[in-house]
Amino acid sequence: MDIRNAVAADDAALEVLLQAYMQESFGRPWGGSLQALARARAEGAVHVLVAGDVGAPIAFAAWITSYDLQRCVSGGEILDVYVSAWDRGRGMAARLVMRVAADVQKQGGAYVRGQATSDSTVQRLYERVAVSHPGANIHVGGRAFRALAALSGASPRAILQALPERSWNDEP
Repeated sequence: MDIRNAVAADDAALEVLLQAYMQESFGRPWGGSLQALARARAEGAVHVLVAGDVGAPIAFAAWITSYDLQRCVSGGEILDVYVSAWDRGRGMAARLVMRVAADVQKQGGAYVRGQATSDSTVQRLYERVAVSHPGANIHVGGRAFRALAALSGASPRAILQALPERSWNDEP
């Protein structure tokens, strides 16, 4: 399934996904608006990737650029990843994370960081490849980051077989 940047034609379906994500994850409705999200995307303040046909995405990942003052490098912060309930179990969340890593790398970034709920697929992925910091933040950098970026576009099986070791985060 194709992963691409969200376009205006995706907005109605993206709103449905955002509502489902917020209800499932936080027990409340989405408090944003399509207009505000479209404006933020147009300004480059947020990047939204979707998986699925134009106008009918089944999953999304949202991320922003960030900066690590401790290492003086730019990177990306994954805000949210969501796959519709009926489309789970096919590696889509992992594929979205790999694509974020590849996009961040293309922009000159050297890491991704994020957080996830403890029972999510994304959290299990982070636990396998990321370094955790207090407050449930994770960080994937160095050789591990480059390995994730290289897996963009790979099949779920290939991703699972080639996930980097946590120790790779410490390698330049």
